[in-house]
Amino acid sequence: MVKKFILILLTCFLYINANSVFASAIVITVAEQATVQGPVITLGDLAQITGDDKEHIQSLRQVKLGSAPAPGNSLFLTSQLFVMRLGGVVNEQGIVWNIPASVTVTTGSQVVAAKTITDAASAVVRQTIGSKINEADMTMTLLTPLQDVVVPLGHIAIVVDLPYGIRYNTPTIARINISTDGRSANQFNINFVIKHYQSVVVAAKPIDGRQILQSDDLRYERMDISRLGPGYFTDINKVAGLMLRRPLTAGTIVNGNSLEKPVVVKSGSTINLIARIGDIEVRTAGKALQNGAEGAVIRVQNINSKKIVSARVLDDTAVQVLTLNGG
Repeated sequence: MVKKFILILLTCFLYINANSVFASAIVITVAEQATVQGPVITLGDLAQITGDDKEHIQSLRQVKLGSAPAPGNSLFLTSQLFVMRLGGVVNEQGIVWNIPASVTVTTGSQVVAAKTITDAASAVVRQTIGSKINEADMTMTLLTPLQDVVVPLGHIAIVVDLPYGIRYNTPTIARINISTDGRSANQFNINFVIKHYQSVVVAAKPIDGRQILQSDDLRYERMDISRLGPGYFTDINKVAGLMLRRPLTAGTIVNGNSLEKPVVVKSGSTINLIARIGDIEVRTAGKALQNGAEGAVIRVQNINSKKIVSARVLDDTAVQVLTLNGG
C-alpha cells in the first residue's frame, strides 16, 4: 500500500515538472515558405517564436542564417542545411523546435522601369546644360538600350551624377545609383550621345579664291557642331566682306582659316596719316608703301617730312601711326 502511494506521488511529480518545463520553454516554428527583405536572412524572418522570455526571444530573432538570395530569387534549404545554419543555437536548452522537411526563402523584390531610370538621367543632363543650349537645338540618345532593374522592397531613390560632365564629341556618362530604404541596391553607368545643332555658314555655290564674299555667296546649313572643329561661323554678316584665301565648293563650311580681310589700302596710294598723343591729334598726307587690310600694320611715308613710320590701317582712307622711324 505504501509502495503504491509512493509510485502515485512520483508520477504526479513528474507530470507537474514536465508541464512546468513546457510552460517556460520557447517554441520556434519554422515556416516552409518565407519572404525576406534585407540582404541577410535572420531566424525572425523565417520562424514564429513564442515564449515568456521576451529578451531571449528578441535575441533569437536576430540570429543570422546567411546571405539572402538576390531580389526576386529563392533559396531552398533542407532541414539538415537549415540546422547547420543555426549552429549552436539548435542545442540551447529550453527551446522546442518545429522544423519542416524543407524551407524556401525568397527575397522580396520590385521593378524599377527602364524608362523611369532614363527619364531621371535625362532630367539631370538637361538641368546641367541649363540655358546654354536651346532645347530645340539638342538631341539626346541613349547609346545602349536599358533593361528594367530588379531591386529589394522598400522606398526607391534614384541618384544620378555626371562624373565627367557634359560631352558632345564623345558619349556623356551618367552614373546611376538606386537605393531602397537608404541602402544601395544597384549602381551602373549609362551613356548618352548628345548632339548640338546650329545653322552653320557654308558656300552656296562654287567660289573662286581671292574673291570677296557677298551675302548671296553664302547660305546656312543645320549641322551637329559637336563634330566640327573650331573656326566655323553661325552668322553670315560676320563672313560677308571677307576674302577667300582658296576656292570653295558648294556646301563647304566657311572656316576662319580660309578667310582674310581684303586689301583696302594699296601700295603707292595717298592716305591720311594720323598721329595721336593724348587728346591731341595731328593729320598729314602719307604715302602707303605696302598693301594693307583693315587692322593690318603697314609702312607709310610722311609726304612732308619724308619720314617712314609704321601705322595701323583704319579704313581705305586713313592709317594711325604706331611708332616713328627716322627716314
